[in-house]
Amino acid sequence: MILTRVGLLCSAAVVVLIAGCAAPGGNASSAGAAPKLPDRLVIRWQRLVDNEGDTCNRCGDTESSLDGACRVLARALKPLDIRVELVTTRLTFEQFKRDPSESNRIWIGDATLDEILGAKAGDSPCCGACGDSNCRTLIVDGRTYETIPSQLIVRAGLRVAADLVQPPAPPGECCPAGGAPAKADGLNLQPMPWLSR
Repeated sequence: MILTRVGLLCSAAVVVLIAGCAAPGGNASSAGAAPKLPDRLVIRWQRLVDNEGDTCNRCGDTESSLDGACRVLARALKPLDIRVELVTTRLTFEQFKRDPSESNRIWIGDATLDEILGAKAGDSPCCGACGDSNCRTLIVDGRTYETIPSQLIVRAGLRVAADLVQPPAPPGECCPAGGAPAKADGLNLQPMPWLSR
């Protein structure tokens, strides 16, 4: 249910991404030809996998979140011909012991999920493959997550995709002085508060 709602919201976001600055005087209409879009959005995730091939519950649940988020992002970005590529990296127990905060980390493009969402990393006791170590948590908007939910991954993915699709316009070319988007092809492009939740 939640992923379906997120999928519908992503479709609306794609309309906004495609419309971009298509208003008269904006970059898309004044530049002549449409710019070539990037062909993929790379999401990289690393987590501890022990010698038996096991991981902890929080990393296992994050893997399920990533699978769902990648499906939603792939559907949302398909009209822009952007593929979503998930790359997973295994940390050995030795690497994990040196720095447990490296486990259950996500990058989208060149930025960490923490950077994209303005989040902070924390830690809390874990179990399973992690032994008695404290493992990484993510603190977003005052809430602490041990498992990274798909909604946060989708939100970050859309932000990165928006930057890939449309570089910032020089001041005055696209948007009014207040920073609010212009109307494009009859669409009233308003800020989308669901992206900041």
